[in-house]
Amino acid sequence: KEDISRSLVLIVGNHLHDLEIIGKHLHNYGISYIIAKAGNDAVETAQKENPELILLDYLVSADGEPKVCKQLKSHAQKAQVPIIFLSTTRSSAEVLKCFKAGAIDHITVPVVGEELISRVQTHLQLKAARKALRLHSRNKVELLERLAHCIKNPSGAIAAISKSLQEDLEDEYNQPLSQSLSVLKVIEETAISMTDMVNGILDETNEAWINDQSKDRATTTKVCVSSIIEHLLQLNFANARSKKIRIQFEAEYKPLTRIKRQILFEIFDNLLSNAIKYSRQDATIYVRLRAARHSAQYFRFEVEDYAQAIPQTTAMQMFAARPRGQNARKDRLDSHGVGLSVAMRLVRIHNGRMGVEPSSNRDGNIFYIELNGDIQTDYSL
Repeated sequence: KEDISRSLVLIVGNHLHDLEIIGKHLHNYGISYIIAKAGNDAVETAQKENPELILLDYLVSADGEPKVCKQLKSHAQKAQVPIIFLSTTRSSAEVLKCFKAGAIDHITVPVVGEELISRVQTHLQLKAARKALRLHSRNKVELLERLAHCIKNPSGAIAAISKSLQEDLEDEYNQPLSQSLSVLKVIEETAISMTDMVNGILDETNEAWINDQSKDRATTTKVCVSSIIEHLLQLNFANARSKKIRIQFEAEYKPLTRIKRQILFEIFDNLLSNAIKYSRQDATIYVRLRAARHSAQYFRFEVEDYAQAIPQTTAMQMFAARPRGQNARKDRLDSHGVGLSVAMRLVRIHNGRMGVEPSSNRDGNIFYIELNGDIQTDYSL
């Protein structure tokens, strides 16, 4: 009863007295209802009120043709609202007509209160279960996309770093051993970060983690934001070098936060890896860490690429999740899709901001993220 008490049922027919009796049964069980006369009024009411279930009098015209059902089916199919027919007949042939007309069930009138409530309750619960199943399926797809993306960038970086290390070792004028060991340390840290990210994502797959504001999404450890960025710069160095791209890091201060390290790593890596991917050869990418513009309690991480300018009229579309398929567009807008949509979702979960704006003094774009640095800040650089 508690599960369906907030549900709204639309009762449609021409005999007001019969409809009011049905309404009283629903009211006694704590189910809200509205009554609409057959015809355009019923269709308009369904579109305006968005009921969870429709009870429809089968005999809405002289010949028994369920015209209203046909008018409602388009709306009901889009909104996935079940329709139950009400009729005085017990004939199997007539009941079959109800199902062929689009009903999911049939109730004989005059109604028996217990039967009415039982059938209504069953279909409301089935509707809720189908909704939960769709949500679970969507979350599973999002999880797989996020998992694939957060593994793809670090694994690609590991491959590039390994190749660079091999070239250095094969070169007769190879770098000192200490530098090679430093590169191997980056590989090790990257593998550990990938494991941490995967474990973190698996711990956060429950949708309640996203919606329940009481859920602790923070860490008790103070996380230094600049150290994560410095690690990402090392991780992406080989990919940048393969395109003769230079990365310049400018930090105005070193904010500390309680946002989990793997979350920050995943969000920041989206912007930096995209900047390297889309910037022109022999370019300079600027990575900046500064105070946010709208609040001193927030820090701003931004990456300025040297790529084709993104029109401001379509810029925010880059952060929207889009379905993947064979017909998906293969331009820059689509290529960013999964990663940026996931990053935007994570930023919003942590009450942050994310966006893109044009570079002020050259071709390119500035992708930025603003998050809460709500604990003490280390100003010693």
